[in-house]
Amino acid sequence: MDELPHFKPTALDLLREPIETGEIAVIRARYRAVFPSRSKLIAAMNPCPAGRSCKEHTCRCTTSQVQRYQSRISVPLLDRIDLHVPVPELNQELMFAAGGKEPKNNRHTPLAELREQIAMAKQIQVQRQGCLNAYLNGSALAQRMAEAGLTSAFLTRVSEHFELSMRSYHKVWRIASALDDLDKATSIVQRDRTDARKVLC
Repeated sequence: MDELPHFKPTALDLLREPIETGEIAVIRARYRAVFPSRSKLIAAMNPCPAGRSCKEHTCRCTTSQVQRYQSRISVPLLDRIDLHVPVPELNQELMFAAGGKEPKNNRHTPLAELREQIAMAKQIQVQRQGCLNAYLNGSALAQRMAEAGLTSAFLTRVSEHFELSMRSYHKVWRIASALDDLDKATSIVQRDRTDARKVLC
C-alpha cells in the first residue's frame, strides 16, 4: 500500500482484525462467515504531505500539517505492523554513480542467498516448535521468553522505556526470535558451503 496516509482512516482501521487474527469475519443479520486472511502487509509513506525530507530549511509543511498527516494512521494499526523501517535520503554517491552502478562499499547479499537463509530459518522454527514464530500462541511464546534467560528487571525497564503494549511486547519477542533463527541459518549455510569446499578440494 503506497502513500498509506492517503487511504481513508476508516478503511485502514478495517485491516486491524485481519492483520492480528489472520481471519476476516463478515457478519450479517442472519449469518456469520469467516474467511482466512493470512497475508503480508507492506506499506510506505512520506514523512509529510509534501513528500520531502521534512528538514526545516526545505520542507514547506507546518508542524500541525505534519502531525495531521501522520495521525491519519491510528496507533492501534501501527501497533499491529511488526517492523517500521525509516528510509534515509538517497546517498549522493549512489545517486550520481556513473552508469547506475553501485559503489563498491555498498554491496548487498545476493537474493538467492537471502532466500536460502530465510528457508533455513523457517525450517529451524518448524523443527523446534511445529510452526513459524508468527503463529506461536501465548504459552509457547512465554516459554521462548523464559529460555532467553533475561532478568525481569531488565525486561521491565525496556517495556517502560519504550512504553510497550502487551501486543508490542510479544511482537518484539517474535522478531527477536526470528532474527536469532536467521543468525543460526546464516551460520548453517556458511558451514555447509565450507564443508562443500573441503569436499571439492
